[in-house]
Amino acid sequence: MSLENNCQSTFSLDAFSDIEYRALNRLNKSNIDDQFSGELSVRIDRKAFCDFCLSKHLIRFSSPAEDEKLTTIKECQRFLQSESLKTSGAKTELVNRINENFSYFFGAKHFVLTEYGHTFLQAYWNHRAQDNILSSKEKLEKKLAKYEINRTEYDSFRKGITTFIPSTNDVIWGILNQRTLTYSFSRNYPALRNNYLSMALLLFEEKNHDALQYFLMTICFDVNGYSLPSGKPHLVSWIAEIVYLLREEYSTVIASVAYSQCIIAKIISEHDFISMIEEITIAPCRPTYIDCSNILGHYFPELDTDYSSSKETANVLQTNTSLSSRIFEKCKFILFSFRAKLKQLLYK
Repeated sequence: MSLENNCQSTFSLDAFSDIEYRALNRLNKSNIDDQFSGELSVRIDRKAFCDFCLSKHLIRFSSPAEDEKLTTIKECQRFLQSESLKTSGAKTELVNRINENFSYFFGAKHFVLTEYGHTFLQAYWNHRAQDNILSSKEKLEKKLAKYEINRTEYDSFRKGITTFIPSTNDVIWGILNQRTLTYSFSRNYPALRNNYLSMALLLFEEKNHDALQYFLMTICFDVNGYSLPSGKPHLVSWIAEIVYLLREEYSTVIASVAYSQCIIAKIISEHDFISMIEEITIAPCRPTYIDCSNILGHYFPELDTDYSSSKETANVLQTNTSLSSRIFEKCKFILFSFRAKLKQLLYK
């Protein structure tokens, strides 16, 4: 069925992204059998990433001495218990007991950064530190680039606001709002969908509760087939994950409004759309791409189950998620406060 499997499995040192640097940092001193958690679990294929980092000498397997330090007391006790041996005593005793009976146990149980890996990662941290001392002009240019807004367009729109002094986000919102009208009148629905997603991410960055409605509008476009050239429905897992994280803000009214505001030909009824969103919000944990596949399958059982790995979906992901992933990494997943009245005037 159609969904986006946003798990990256190919990598290049020349194009390492923020999330790949985070993944590399997470690998250091981690158990080789561990799995990524949170956003990394749905964005990075850990096995493929480990193989890549090993091949590029960014990481190596741990030595027996390193494993003795990195292996926890509980892990030692669990192994000893599985072998029907005594599990009491300090960690040193547990380690000695294991070595006396199973000399092969320690060694190559963890990943450790190589000297090159440390240097490679440190260069990234230094670059991030440099970002924190950028001038106001440089920060503005960097933010505008995220939303694909050029400085001329920004300055022109800002000059047009004369009733109050707008913030940078006010101007960006105004430009995105203007694009919404342009894309709507021209019926450029894929661009309109991406614009709604940008608006959702901008509100999300500001911790504004209205972000949820725009994420639901994006999902409405996706499940009605307006994101992929083939017109097949799909459900983006990381967007579903954000909706899950905002579940305390959810109500059927918000889902109904999001559905009604998408002025497009729909293949899913309002009732089914609301039910789909509720499946996401009441899930026992953050939905993975497999969960999204199952949810989508409830409403579109006739879809090709292999579609999620198609080249078409991958191309859409490559063009649509670069902005969202950068902003997503900065969000702290807390409840949203109401937007200031001043900013509400602009939105009207």
